[in-house]
Amino acid sequence: MQVHRCRFVEYVPSAISALAFTPRTARPRLACARANGDIDVWNPVGNWLMEKTIPGGWNQSVECLAWVHNTPDESDSESEDEDVVEEEMGETSEPNPAPKPPRLPSHSKILPRLFSSGLNAVVTEYNLASLRPVGTVACPGGAVWSMAVNPRSTMLAVGCDDGTPRLLDVSEGEFRFLRALDRGAGRILAIAWSHDGKELWAGHSDGCIRRWNVETGRILARLTLDSQRGRKDDTLVWALTVLPDGTVVSGDSMGTVTFWDARTGTVIQRFPKAHFADVLCVVASEAGDVVYTGGVDRKIVQFRLTEMGGTGSRHRWVLSGDRRYHSHDIRSIALWETSPVAAIVSGGVDTQMIIAGADKFPMGSVKRMSPFPTRSAVEVCRRKRWVAWRHDRGVKVWRLGECATTYASKLEAFQQLDVASRPQCLFEINVASEARLTCSAISESGEWIALGTIEEVKVFRTKDDGHSLPVIRKHRPTISALSSVPGAFSLAFTPDSRRLVVASPEGLVSVVEVASGEVLATWNKLSGTTVVHLAVSADGQWVAAAGVWERATGTKAQVEVWNLDSMRHDHTLPQPPSHPIHVSFVSHPPATIVVVTHPRHLYLYDVEHRRMADWSNLYNSPLESQIPDRFARGAEPLVGVAHPVPARTNNKGLLQSQNSIAVWGPSGVTWIDLSRHPGGSRVEAKLKRKRDGDTPTPTPQEEEVPKVEVQTGPKISKRQQKKNRKAKKGPNEIVHPTLDDEVGTEPEPVSSADELPHANGTVENGESEDVVVMNTDDEENAALNFMDIDDGNDLPDADRVPEVEQEKEVNAVEARPGVPKAASKEVKGHGGKKGANFVTVRRYQPLMHVDYLSPSELVVVERPWFGIAEKLPGVIRKKKYGT
Repeated sequence: MQVHRCRFVEYVPSAISALAFTPRTARPRLACARANGDIDVWNPVGNWLMEKTIPGGWNQSVECLAWVHNTPDESDSESEDEDVVEEEMGETSEPNPAPKPPRLPSHSKILPRLFSSGLNAVVTEYNLASLRPVGTVACPGGAVWSMAVNPRSTMLAVGCDDGTPRLLDVSEGEFRFLRALDRGAGRILAIAWSHDGKELWAGHSDGCIRRWNVETGRILARLTLDSQRGRKDDTLVWALTVLPDGTVVSGDSMGTVTFWDARTGTVIQRFPKAHFADVLCVVASEAGDVVYTGGVDRKIVQFRLTEMGGTGSRHRWVLSGDRRYHSHDIRSIALWETSPVAAIVSGGVDTQMIIAGADKFPMGSVKRMSPFPTRSAVEVCRRKRWVAWRHDRGVKVWRLGECATTYASKLEAFQQLDVASRPQCLFEINVASEARLTCSAISESGEWIALGTIEEVKVFRTKDDGHSLPVIRKHRPTISALSSVPGAFSLAFTPDSRRLVVASPEGLVSVVEVASGEVLATWNKLSGTTVVHLAVSADGQWVAAAGVWERATGTKAQVEVWNLDSMRHDHTLPQPPSHPIHVSFVSHPPATIVVVTHPRHLYLYDVEHRRMADWSNLYNSPLESQIPDRFARGAEPLVGVAHPVPARTNNKGLLQSQNSIAVWGPSGVTWIDLSRHPGGSRVEAKLKRKRDGDTPTPTPQEEEVPKVEVQTGPKISKRQQKKNRKAKKGPNEIVHPTLDDEVGTEPEPVSSADELPHANGTVENGESEDVVVMNTDDEENAALNFMDIDDGNDLPDADRVPEVEQEKEVNAVEARPGVPKAASKEVKGHGGKKGANFVTVRRYQPLMHVDYLSPSELVVVERPWFGIAEKLPGVIRKKKYGT
């Protein structure tokens, strides 16, 4: 099989500008704002998942985020919880213990509200279902650099460019301007509430920290920071937080972290060398005994309140640890201390969100979340051999190159073939809209290209003769002119390229005649949900869409199916147990739906018979599935599923299996044969013997050793018996574990490890190859059945050798042979081990898209990290003596 390895897509993720967790009274969610205005909403419970992305506007950055959770009767619940906490605390040996925060009331039935603001001087509230703005409040003071919610979640304080803090009413059902406090000098860069909600603190650009009385609006105190010697510029107070005991913690442009006494306005402690550059973010624990800071020096520093020895009980802050996880500036840090999250999340200019354990910092491992979108932004037009990439403003289309080398019967593993024609950038369409693109689709014929935002859908028509560049014309009438289709979150053309299926932000699914713009049908089964994916079957008869309901108790998934022949709703699939990620139809039979849910669950559903497929029941059965751990427990969620082109043979002499699928994510591709048992042939044979009641035939080795009952002498332990069995084996024999080892049977020895059969090739010294060469002599059995592939990607990142990109806009065509069905039998050490039906290839990463171009061609679009790193700004490094 030929692989088109495409690296011409120049996707660069946007920098992270703000992070914010929901209040403790709501279910844990994390909002991650990026410099382009997009806001990603993450579910941190279990395996982290980006559930949705709120699209931003053009030239509208987000500098700060805030969650508000309006709990009913919060004052009564809060007082009752305080009494309970006091009873549980009892007496303590400390004379002046730090006050602990009261336990918050239980989850309410009200969803939390998300607010954002930035340099456009507008505070915006979003609907988390339709992902549209539901309200805005303009701030006349200029750009908003910071926001903070009071402890009762009734007021939102914003720090403006003119130095005046303004209060907004965000109580239940309200969002309006309340009043402005006294004006201070310099713009407000950081703002925070006191623990009782009666005072407001703000850090200014003139090197001062000011305190306001919220009730009167007057300035009560001013704290002045030191300035750097030899510089006339004022010290900037970038970060600020207030602890429950009244201590104020600030981070400034000199890299200093200062702890202030709020009552006297004096410095308690000062750490001038905690950072060697600006401190941009400060976050504290609920108890106020741990503080984390981050900034331009790419380092996260932990401060801990420690009891000092000696006469009298004294507490002092100590720098307890630091770690440098990022390669560029850290712009924001968010903290959730309690289970099941217990994480410190940081992000910045390097576009990656890094998660560290809150209970193990600075030790312990970290998790790096991929900055690539969870929905593919790349589409393939097979008939035209086009690859279309959707960016924020439009779409860019390339024509793939072609291979000059004829397909030989035997090729070396991943051999790079000669290219007869290089890939060519055909055209680029830019949409004149204030909103960013949320979805796109290209028809099978290549004649139509649809682009959608949350406000409108536009359709463009192409005319391509195959030789000259295509002519692009905007099609009239545009679908955006129809009031019944206000914007789109997902688009899909039917295989005949005559109709377009549109999923709106409100959850309405509509079918539109492309040529005339007539709306043929509109279904509201998913109304009020966020449609995550849309798919049309290969025969054009069925439409499936997956939506997610946002509830205070969690998310609820729903998958609906419609019939395009009758234009009516057909039925509803069984509710998936977790968040759906991808929905698609297999190539054969076309009425089978593949639903991918988080984390890494696959469900196959037969639409015509209205039941789950047998393979799906085996896959999700905990006793019989035997799914390999490397696939089931992958760190990253899956993104999409690629289905082979529905053809039995092609002119290359390759027989393609129509029952196989390629499931892919950013870190690799996994091929699965749906015609086989998920656990492989050995598990299938084992279950068959169990059903038939047969016992396995003893090997000749077992028959030669008679059973002897030992009546005297000491009892031999199991460990000694294992050593005795190893001693009986020859020096050149190697034992390869099989599935039978897990139930206590003895593994079968192999005579030599120097050469093991591996399809048409060999494995030297017991190491697995990165590819299995296809044996074309047996074309009848040459189906897409894979064995386990291990290319050594379990090594640490430091031990990996990155692949060097020789030419930027080169469509490298590689030989990716298939695997014969005969070779997929139990090969000792490889085919016979668990997961023989799951083949993961990690040669191509990070992946942006995987799809079949023809039965013998695969398109792989990857974006190497070094291509992104060269687009990022420079890094400030500490100068060392002699350098």
